[in-house]
Amino acid sequence: MLVLDEITAFLDLPRRLETMRLLRDLAGQAGCAILLSSHDLDLALRLADDLWVMSRGGTVRTGAVAASVASGAVIDAFASEGEGIVDLLGALVRPYTGSDAGVAPSDATR
Repeated sequence: MLVLDEITAFLDLPRRLETMRLLRDLAGQAGCAILLSSHDLDLALRLADDLWVMSRGGTVRTGAVAASVASGAVIDAFASEGEGIVDLLGALVRPYTGSDAGVAPSDATR
């Protein structure tokens, strides 16, 4: 297992994507898993197989990317940041939900 913390944090977008592709290739060739910590939600949604969503120091949900997004966990984790961030996240998760369903934060996080 390869454990990485914010490995792409200070890279420009082309280098981020190149780094993530290289890591996926390495994992496939070596047959190992990669555990990557990142605040780059867009990159995580595009490249991860599984997502571990955290908020306020605790785990909100773990599982496949599509299931985590469809459950509303990703939106709920960021809902306390305000409506602007929820709107932005809605645009990021829409390809996984196929609509605006599940894009609004749940009542529990408002």
